[in-house]
Amino acid sequence: MVEQAIRPMVEAIAAKAPYGWTEAVLHSRAGRGGSSVTGGYTVRGEYRNTGMPHPYAELMALGETLRTDRGWDPVSLELRCRPSGEYRLVVFHDAVTWMTGGGSGFHVVLDGDYRLPQPGRHQQPGTAAPAGAPELAAARFHTYLQRRAEILGHPEELPPPATPAALDDAERRLPADLRALYLIADGDGIDYDNRYLFQGNAWLSLESMVAEHSDWNAGERPWYGWDLEWASVVFDTTPADTVRRCGAHPGWLRFATGHDGNFLAVDTDPARDGRPGQILHTGRDYDEPSPTAI
Repeated sequence: MVEQAIRPMVEAIAAKAPYGWTEAVLHSRAGRGGSSVTGGYTVRGEYRNTGMPHPYAELMALGETLRTDRGWDPVSLELRCRPSGEYRLVVFHDAVTWMTGGGSGFHVVLDGDYRLPQPGRHQQPGTAAPAGAPELAAARFHTYLQRRAEILGHPEELPPPATPAALDDAERRLPADLRALYLIADGDGIDYDNRYLFQGNAWLSLESMVAEHSDWNAGERPWYGWDLEWASVVFDTTPADTVRRCGAHPGWLRFATGHDGNFLAVDTDPARDGRPGQILHTGRDYDEPSPTAI
């Protein structure tokens, strides 16, 4: 299995190699949170850290293999290749992490079980009335669809609406204005073809929204490993005290996604100066959720 994952990477490195190369070295980290690549070629005794391909799909496949076979996640690896087709692969999983990109070097995890604090759990809750108005939300959504149809020259097909019973069963905390939109259409995807109606994000079906909430352990942010999390400090929003300072929260209901680990979420449990129903940007690339009134 490892050979099947590595061989395409070796072939890609050789195919991208400059004339006269004698060795190529690729360093990577791979795991469920993603993969990273750095490295270069040696040509006539000089090392060049350019031109190295980025075989992310193959690295993710290798990470999945090692996670299944050995329980390692994430893994660090060094792959050395020669023009003859020979290669040497060294893979390890321990407390020493090879860092790539702007933070070159190594970092050492002394306590692998430690998790960054989530100060938002202890913030004073908000007391304001919900931000949304269902009739206004539905009217604006219909106007939005009409204008899109005028620009495109035809109306866009959307899924049939969710039923009130399905909405009650799925999530009783769903704000009234978002509920009104689901009574117009159950998301914006048909056969995995999304319309990306919300700021370029795919609107999740009711079933997918519930699944996302469950996958994030009812609001707990997934742990991507210390290679990605070591600098993930959760900052406050602007204005302050409107959103809880958390990487994720049970009161955040993710209803749209960029398919990149980032989401739009409706906030049903804001901080002191926030309002229920405010919309957040949240996910793996956000350490400062930004609220937007709806």
